Amino acid sequence: MRRPPWAAPADPEVLRVRAFSHIRRREWEKAVQCLNETLREPEDQPINEDFVPNKQVKAWKRCSSDRGSLIAFLSQSLVLRGRIKLILNEKEAALSDALEAISGLSKTDSVYGKALLLRADALYQMGRFEHSLIFYHRGNRSV
Repeated sequence: MRRPPWAAPADPEVLRVRAFSHIRRREWEKAVQCLNETLREPEDQPINEDFVPNKQVKAWKRCSSDRGSLIAFLSQSLVLRGRIKLILNEKEAALSDALEAISGLSKTDSVYGKALLLRADALYQMGRFEHSLIFYHRGNRSV
């Protein structure tokens, strides 16, 4: 879906708040759409700053100045999207979100344990019970 040129993309933080409101209303598909938009990197196209301020580019530049906060923000969004995909019974997609979230984190991050628990839930729903037990144990130990 292409955005019209006059519509400015929203700030990623605002999109995540919208996703939370959709989750509260149990509108899972809309929440996934908001999170997909949050995780999408902005295009590096010339922006007419006088006409429409590009909030998404500014937010990404603000977050990318502190690499740790950017990785934490993206990982939290990935874990949230993975949880919703488990609700929608998209197990493989949830597992890939969990693996992507885990790959960018160190073991001391607060999101690391939640990503491990998401991986365990996805593996459990896929029927791989032994592997899920391992990741449940690791996730509970690091939370």
